[in-house]
Amino acid sequence: FEKSMKRFHIILNNLHPLRDSGNFKDFTSVADGMTSKGDLELELLILLEKSVIVSDQNDLENSEAMVLEALSKLKNSEAKVEMRDYLLTMAHMYLNGIYRRQYKHGKAASTIAVAEQVLPNSQNEITRFFKAQILYEMASNLTIYINSVPLHLSARKKLVEQSKHYLRQCIDLSIELDGGNVYIKEHQFGLLQLASLDLNCGTRAAREQITSDKCVADAQTCLRVVQEKCEDEMSEGLKIQFLRAKSDLNYRLGEFKTAQSEASQALSLAETLGFNSEIIPIQERLEDISKLITFTEMMSLEPSLEEGSVNSLSSSTVPSERNFS
Repeated sequence: FEKSMKRFHIILNNLHPLRDSGNFKDFTSVADGMTSKGDLELELLILLEKSVIVSDQNDLENSEAMVLEALSKLKNSEAKVEMRDYLLTMAHMYLNGIYRRQYKHGKAASTIAVAEQVLPNSQNEITRFFKAQILYEMASNLTIYINSVPLHLSARKKLVEQSKHYLRQCIDLSIELDGGNVYIKEHQFGLLQLASLDLNCGTRAAREQITSDKCVADAQTCLRVVQEKCEDEMSEGLKIQFLRAKSDLNYRLGEFKTAQSEASQALSLAETLGFNSEIIPIQERLEDISKLITFTEMMSLEPSLEEGSVNSLSSSTVPSERNFS
């Protein structure tokens, strides 16, 4: 078991930095070079890791098929697999991410529950590593669901607090593990998730809602920490999410030209590297920001617009003045 766990560390430490940097070609080359015929444990680990890249490229059906193949082989195998429980945990975590991107909230919730259930009850480093990832996935599931819940409902506030609770636990655990024997950056992504929860810009409907000044200030703090602590080691994948969050912040502050520039940078990076799952959400932000820039320019040229015209526009994609700096 100790030998298998050490191998897990080595493989994940080699592959995850390439994954986070969007270096998918080298990722595949390194992964293929690690495979060994007849070694089921290694074969399944590599297959699961490859499924994440396919998911990032937004080929969700193929990614799901790869994870289900790994689960089937693990279930039908009579050979002893030392890391069986960890492979089961990984498979269900990765399925969770796929179902979340497909907005299958029920299936996502059930798969992450299985991942949590099968994770060994241990305090070793690899168990704590997967625990941090499970907490991040649980928070991400809630964040996606929250986007569909109207701001005025009390249930939404409870969901936001629950998601933040998971993220804070994930961040604390990830910080403890960072710099140890296993590559982990969930604390960096977790801070961006906290900022995104406060900015509430995940959907067009959410962007039309009002966000409190306190939420905007809290988001600024999270982004400042990421910039100060991670700027020198920011992976390309993190940079895309950082630029998107910065764009959301400036959207809420009414700095639309800056928001447009940051979203454009995020989009260019996502398209160049092949993070296809990030492209559509950023494009939708850019469409809304472009409309707002046109609207504000029109308002500056025609200050005598009738009140009725202004009201008809303000009910679409224009944020409340409470979110302006």
